[in-house]
Amino acid sequence: MPDYRPDFLHLRPQRSGCFTHGQVRLLIEAFLRYPVQETTVALVKGALDAKERFQISFRDAAIIEAARTLGCRTGVARR
Repeated sequence: MPDYRPDFLHLRPQRSGCFTHGQVRLLIEAFLRYPVQETTVALVKGALDAKERFQISFRDAAIIEAARTLGCRTGVARR
């Protein structure tokens, strides 16, 4: 498995707990180098079905459905 170290991991919020405008811009630009799946009605319906079928949170089901829509066939679980 290739080493996965996104270059935006060094960004940290300021003491106020908020990112600066420049930091947010860098984060968005970094994320957009990867495939992005928009939330569609079909994705939401699929996530609702997956939530019920696998007894997982809607958030996790939506991530799985977005990945499937983008053609991912395997996933990595993080705990």
